[in-house]
Amino acid sequence: VSAVSAKYNTTRDRVLGVLTQGDAQIAFYDTPGLVNLKDSHTYVRSLAITASETMPSVDMSLLVVDAVKRLDDQALEALKNIAISSAKEAAPIMLVMNKMDLVGPTERPHVAKRVQVLSDMIEEAFTTYGPKEDDEFDEFDEVDNDEDDEDDDDDDDDYEEFDSDDFEDFEDDMSELELDPTKYLRDNCIKLSSFKDKDVAKLRKELLALAVDRPWMFHSRMKSDRSDLDLVTEIIREKLYRRFNQELPYQIEQENRGWTPFSDKSLRIDQDLWVPSDRHVKTLLGTKGDTLREIGTAARKDIEKLLGRKIHLYLNIRSRDPR
Repeated sequence: VSAVSAKYNTTRDRVLGVLTQGDAQIAFYDTPGLVNLKDSHTYVRSLAITASETMPSVDMSLLVVDAVKRLDDQALEALKNIAISSAKEAAPIMLVMNKMDLVGPTERPHVAKRVQVLSDMIEEAFTTYGPKEDDEFDEFDEVDNDEDDEDDDDDDDDYEEFDSDDFEDFEDDMSELELDPTKYLRDNCIKLSSFKDKDVAKLRKELLALAVDRPWMFHSRMKSDRSDLDLVTEIIREKLYRRFNQELPYQIEQENRGWTPFSDKSLRIDQDLWVPSDRHVKTLLGTKGDTLREIGTAARKDIEKLLGRKIHLYLNIRSRDPR
């Protein structure tokens, strides 16, 4: 659904992914993570805003944290703001520690400390900003209705009495997830390695078990709100991010030029890769075009797997340098 790489800001916008298994369906909203530009330790706060704006539409937030990476004060402050937003919306947080395959015996105490710090921060957010049991009644004042009793009796004749059973179906549709917001913190946090696919099935099983009884939001065949063209673009972008370091991936602009199906059910895809200068063209091409060829081959294999058909992928590099 989304490009995945070690580069910052691989996910730029909120992306929907849908998992349907058996009689349960889960909608995932993948939001941009914290970004550190050019290792300056200045985080882009606007990306955290996207995550915060997603809170009102979810039942639970998965806070996925790099288990081996140090969290500085600015990162913790951004995570704290996300936790507060989640608490205000009464959306429990599941703490997920990723990249556990990189955690050796010497790193385990540091991971345990990170889990403790994050758990304390999340608990404090829910204690301070979470809804209180009697909050929903605060806006109502006591009213003395004795003077209006006689008028109310007359008005009763104007209204039809409804059976509570009439609203049974409506109430079923509005089922909400009832969960202790601290259930998946501390020792109960989820630890996994998405790269090694270790304990990912455990996370999936845990989430499916939390599904509540309500109508599905999406068709069972739907996997994302993105078109095939969008997904293909993401795959190519992922290969670019994985292949190049530093600033180059952020300067490459992709432009789709062709999507041509053939009678043998194969598909030709043409995409231009725009770079700032001729110097970047040489970098992207590599020796005798080897670098671009490797990127195209890796992308083509993933696209064929995605679309289930033979793909002819043509990537063309173009420079914006007027010279």
